[in-house]
Amino acid sequence: GSTERHFNQMYSLQKYYEDEDQKRPLEGITDISVSLKLDGAAISLLYVDGHLVRGLTRGDGVEGQLITDKLLATNIVPHYVDIPGVIQITGEIVAPINIENSRNYAAGSLNLKDVNEFRTRSIEFFAYGMQPTQYDTYEEDMDLLKRVGFNTVRDTDLDKVYPTDGLVYRINSNK
Repeated sequence: GSTERHFNQMYSLQKYYEDEDQKRPLEGITDISVSLKLDGAAISLLYVDGHLVRGLTRGDGVEGQLITDKLLATNIVPHYVDIPGVIQITGEIVAPINIENSRNYAAGSLNLKDVNEFRTRSIEFFAYGMQPTQYDTYEEDMDLLKRVGFNTVRDTDLDKVYPTDGLVYRINSNK
């Protein structure tokens, strides 16, 4: 498949382990949003005036593999959202934990050449980011994504169905 640049670079999370003696990165900040870190494959979605025009795997964060055809052939993500302008939505493609090696299964699904085989895969998309932000807080942005048809990482009990590998703590304020 061909590669293209993400509209906005996809960054990695800064890891923090409780048992290591290090400064807490968000110490002193009171408004923090916590969500599960899903263990799948990250992708970016580009919408222009509401229409899904491009889907990319994370790749190296700067560019990724084109997967638009697979996304338009399924209903894993909305093909149209009621958000004007140019918007990049990032999130995780995951497979249920009852599938062996669910993380590899999810990532492998994105690499399939055959769209029909892709259609048979048991995978879901959960949004965790939006650029540019639309509201003052992360949680309001996730609520917007929910309203326009996305699953988000703020959905409840995701860890009972999908593999997770930790928690994500983020400053709720988009400023």
